[in-house]
Amino acid sequence: MSMKEELIIKKALGIFSIQLFHQWKLTRSLWKKKEDLFEDMLKTEKLDSYKRVSHLFHFDPNGINRVITLRIHSEQKQTEILQYLISLYPNKDIFSKDSYIVIIATEEDGGDTGNFCSEFKKMLQEDFKSILVHIGVGREAKDIASLINSYQDSRQINEFLQLAHPDDSCVSFFEELEPFMLLLKGTDQKELISFYHNAIGELVAYDRNYETNFLHTLKVYLDNNGNLQQTSDDLHLSISGLRYRMERIEKLCGTDLKTGNERFKYQLAIRIHFALKVNKSNIFS
Repeated sequence: MSMKEELIIKKALGIFSIQLFHQWKLTRSLWKKKEDLFEDMLKTEKLDSYKRVSHLFHFDPNGINRVITLRIHSEQKQTEILQYLISLYPNKDIFSKDSYIVIIATEEDGGDTGNFCSEFKKMLQEDFKSILVHIGVGREAKDIASLINSYQDSRQINEFLQLAHPDDSCVSFFEELEPFMLLLKGTDQKELISFYHNAIGELVAYDRNYETNFLHTLKVYLDNNGNLQQTSDDLHLSISGLRYRMERIEKLCGTDLKTGNERFKYQLAIRIHFALKVNKSNIFS
């Protein structure tokens, strides 16, 4: 290669680097605008506020949308993954807000946000093998007001996942946690997890260690409002066999299930257990 050719290549690389730098600045500026405008939408909840800036977004506020939030547990990797997702999905609204990456999934995903999440989750696994990420998916939204609800859902679900599975990457959807979303909104989530462990943590551990089905027995008993005959029929047990099991369960839990308040408490704990179990099945490594 001649010296002239080397100089031409160096000049071309320099121009290319400058172009990349300017493109990066424009992209960063657009992220910031979207973040600020989304913040405004959260505050006003009015379609008019969106119409003025709709040219910056890809989603249709009157279509079916969902908000997905990603919590990447590495500040350095978060920026890298944000760039990665934007290059992967150039026609989607993807930006950062607080410590989260926000994605607005639209009808273009075929109405199947689950497949969309599975797709980018798989790519993250392949390209960022050791990353720890929690993904919360909010409810379907058909207007700006419900889009805000979807965003709030996704944040609360994400925070719940971080507490429930701090060492595992996982994803959860609004529909999986809907039965107690009101609790997630109105309760300290650490207290919710602590409540679950205090109520049935020992029972769950006993089932796991000794391969018993005490938790299932308790669920059927509570589903039948404490009716021993119906419960024994459902479980194909004798009444005396069921009584023995219930005595063991009450002893392990340190409770008396004859009162309505205690039954409600354990029904709630079991709901949390199965929500956690659903999330556990959505863990990816």
